[in-house]
Amino acid sequence: MKLTELAIKNKVTTYFLIVILLIGGYLSYDKSEKAQDPGFTIKVALITTNWPGATAKQMADLVSKRIADQVQNMDSLWYVNSTNTDGQSNVYVNIKAEYKDIQPVWTELRNRINTFVVPNLPQGVQAPQINTFYGDIYGTLLAIGGEGYTYEELYETAYQLKEVLLFNVPQIGSIDISGIQNETVYIDIDNKLLSQTGLTLENIINTLNSSNVIIKGGNIVIDQNRLKVTPSGNFKNIEDIKDTIITSPNGDSSIYLSEVANIYKSYQDPSTYSIDFNGNKSLVLGISLGSGEDVLLMGKGIQETLKTYRNSLPIGLEIGEIYYLPDLVQTNVTAFIVNLFQAVTTIVLVMLVFLGLRSGLIVAALTPTSIAFTLIGLFWFNYGINQITLAGLIIALGMLVDNAVVMSENITVLLEEGKPRMQACLESSRTLAIPLFVSSLTTIMAFSPIILNKENMGEYVGPLTIVVMLALMSSWLINQTFIPLLCYDFIKLKPGEKQNLNSKPYVLYREILIKVLKNKKITIILTAISFVFGIWLLGLAPANFMPGSTDPVMSTYITLPKGTDVNQTRAVVEDLNKFIEKNYSTGPQEPLPPGLWDYLTTGGTTKTYDKAGVLSWGSFIGGGAPRFSTGYSPQTQLPEYAYIMYNLTDYRLIPKLSQEINEYLLNKYPDIDVVSKGLGSGVSLAKDLGYVFASRDITLLKKVAEEVKTKLTSLDGTYAVSDDWGIEVPKIFIEVDTEKAQMAGFTNDTIGTYLEYVLQGYNASVYRNFDAPPQSTIIPIVLRGTDQYKNDLNSIQSIEVVNSKGQAVPLKQIAKISLEYYDSLVSTRNMAYSIEIDAAIKDSTTPLEVNKKFMPWLNEKLKEWGPDVKYYSSGIMQTSDENQQALFAQVPIAILGMFFLVVAQFNSMRKGLTIMLVIPLSILGVAIGLLLTNTDLGFMAMIGIIALAGVVLNHAIILVDKMTIEKDDLGRSDQDAVVFGCQSRLRPIFLTVATTLVGLLPLYFFGGPLFQPVAVVLIFGLVTDTFLALGVIPVIYALFYKIDFANYAYDESRLIENKPTENTENKDIQS
Repeated sequence: MKLTELAIKNKVTTYFLIVILLIGGYLSYDKSEKAQDPGFTIKVALITTNWPGATAKQMADLVSKRIADQVQNMDSLWYVNSTNTDGQSNVYVNIKAEYKDIQPVWTELRNRINTFVVPNLPQGVQAPQINTFYGDIYGTLLAIGGEGYTYEELYETAYQLKEVLLFNVPQIGSIDISGIQNETVYIDIDNKLLSQTGLTLENIINTLNSSNVIIKGGNIVIDQNRLKVTPSGNFKNIEDIKDTIITSPNGDSSIYLSEVANIYKSYQDPSTYSIDFNGNKSLVLGISLGSGEDVLLMGKGIQETLKTYRNSLPIGLEIGEIYYLPDLVQTNVTAFIVNLFQAVTTIVLVMLVFLGLRSGLIVAALTPTSIAFTLIGLFWFNYGINQITLAGLIIALGMLVDNAVVMSENITVLLEEGKPRMQACLESSRTLAIPLFVSSLTTIMAFSPIILNKENMGEYVGPLTIVVMLALMSSWLINQTFIPLLCYDFIKLKPGEKQNLNSKPYVLYREILIKVLKNKKITIILTAISFVFGIWLLGLAPANFMPGSTDPVMSTYITLPKGTDVNQTRAVVEDLNKFIEKNYSTGPQEPLPPGLWDYLTTGGTTKTYDKAGVLSWGSFIGGGAPRFSTGYSPQTQLPEYAYIMYNLTDYRLIPKLSQEINEYLLNKYPDIDVVSKGLGSGVSLAKDLGYVFASRDITLLKKVAEEVKTKLTSLDGTYAVSDDWGIEVPKIFIEVDTEKAQMAGFTNDTIGTYLEYVLQGYNASVYRNFDAPPQSTIIPIVLRGTDQYKNDLNSIQSIEVVNSKGQAVPLKQIAKISLEYYDSLVSTRNMAYSIEIDAAIKDSTTPLEVNKKFMPWLNEKLKEWGPDVKYYSSGIMQTSDENQQALFAQVPIAILGMFFLVVAQFNSMRKGLTIMLVIPLSILGVAIGLLLTNTDLGFMAMIGIIALAGVVLNHAIILVDKMTIEKDDLGRSDQDAVVFGCQSRLRPIFLTVATTLVGLLPLYFFGGPLFQPVAVVLIFGLVTDTFLALGVIPVIYALFYKIDFANYAYDESRLIENKPTENTENKDIQS
């Protein structure tokens, strides 16, 4: 081949280019973006609309459905769902995964909402807030808190730290402060004093609004200068509010507002959302990574800044880490780099043991050069360094040396036959160029369904295909240039040295091979039985979409009954904080120095501590945490909800702590819904099993939900079964008698305003302080009555409302008061009502296993419920179904592509079928491996099975290619071509399998639960396939070409003499 000849004749240039390649690989690694996982866009927008006073159902019917009606016209829409609570609608617009350029989609969404929805919303509905940044990731959560500090002091520190970090760390994209408490000016009015003065609530409201204004005063021109005239009127301080003069309706009397009210500035009570850190109130800085930036560099910059900044903090104020992605990335990347070196080292050792020093080093030289080429490609295509790309490198390592082993073996054989060194190198590269290129392409084609998967997991795992493609293509290129050069320069043969085909391994293999060839039908039957048995065993393997993560991070999800006051939720969390502090908190401590074994196995990333337990924890009351990973979806604000995140000393503590925390809360609060668990790989949900049912009939929908919850509760392995609507909650309904109210001087609006004033507080105006921090520039002025009313009907009935004339009228005289029950949360999907039923799964089983038991019952029930009920999978099942269907939808294309390549290589359908039939042979080994190692058959195992197909095809291609050469080029008989071809490829196949297996061992032992299934599938599948393929492929080949081995006897002299036997009745007919 000209490329090979060019490399050998210009060896100095070739060696120089290899050195440049290695340096380029190192520089590419150093400059590549480091991350835990490949980034992918969360294609969800959140539209929030407020309508004070509306019920959850009114929000669903009059707001969410109107938004959904317009959104459904978008071609890019996957589905739209909403969660509606009293006064608020949250609509989630989910975009199809195949839409990569998302900005035009968001532009269309905004245009549709503003053009078609906003003008048609009911009066009183506030403008929808369209949040297309809902999917932004804040991978670093820093908490600022301390006992005894006010929120004002915390915010001042947080805002200052935000400015310092943005100035010092250029890799930061944005910083968001969470947990900020809304300041409020409260005017607590003494109702008795107010009634004595003859003033009314209406007087106070009107006076505040007319006195607290910012108006344009016009302008004048003096000496050719235009001067702006600005009249006063805006409250400058609290004293201005206190000194506001209120005049009675008839103008007879006036007083200062402070004479009948206590006026002060405080925080909103109750707080709808707050955060604790280690049990103390705090604020959280959510830090996102800038586009294309390195998270490790960002983490280094943050730590350097914090080290300096902490020295200036007052005593008792601390900055802690709730979630710190840079540390997790550093741990994962370092561990995988160590695994990569382990794999390279073991592969080199295998080469040295079986090939000797010179040949072993020649073959091993392919590994670092191909890795360097791959790293340059990853940097060039902006894929970065993460656990997916590094795992792809480890998987590809064994396949890389495949080409080099075959090339060096072939050159050695030709040299043994006495051919000149240059001729041996050129002839080997010429004869092997196409077969090795096609075998590389078939392997890449086998991996193609991974990246062609149009769902999010395709974007997540897709870089693995890119790595394999770069590695194999670089391997082929280097194998055609650098490896022949090394063979030309360094292979040494002793005079008369030849491969010993009479050694025990060859003799044993030859005897078995001839025996199966003489009993082809029995061999095929036994192979078919093994395939069927493997399929049956595969059904026994535990099923789970994605395994749990080994990150030492745990979460507790708390949901109290609907209608629970947020202060009660806070009380539960404070109780849990004390429980954690007493039983598990370790306090600040540094990890112990790693040992030698830890350095060898994980690069020193395993952290051990003197005291095991919880290092720190953050509590989010009234809502979820900021989105800290792609797999976490934060809960919008709900008063009954809380989320707690813990940093542990060891992830293996998660099962114990989860069980004990759940038991403690359930024993103390029987009505609580609580789930504690570790983070998931890819997706982190409170409850992994979920089902969504939709209908236009609410009564039918609730009946369905109850039946489903009852069934799920009865299944082994489930707990904390619930639905998102929850129980109906009581409300006090006041039906105003319009005629009586008008006669008494009231309207429905004035009655509502007065009730809000006496029971909760009425937003009368705003206080503007333009010198205050941003969150306190404009704060509400709230009027509240000082009379306390108990939360029962009798106390409500005793309320006296005051009309514009100052006359007090008992509420019960103008209205009928009753207690009713209603849904405080209503959800929708597309244009129908929907209820989601979720269930947590015990550690003893998996969501897929429970779903397998549940679905037969559900399918029968769906027939019973009829077409008025629609079912959608949710949770892990939704992710599993969508991604596995999308993955397997691409498999036929990959198989067809592989079949075309092998048929095109040999120009033979029969040889193509012979090669393709090797794929099912590995199923038995895969099943045995999964069962023996108790590994789940999930998405990553499926990827391993698909990848395995490409790996095993290489063996078949090599065997069929050699059998073809033996017959067509060397003129051997059909029988000798099969036997001689197979035995000549025994050592190359054995070496490639051995290197692949040892290369995968670090991934199995140290790669964590995410990649262990891939390693198990490849290891056990390769072992089984190799033993079966070396015997079954020749049998299939012989059957297709009707080669008879009944009277065949092996004679080595025919191999040495290179002469065909007299039996030439079987011809190789191309078809």
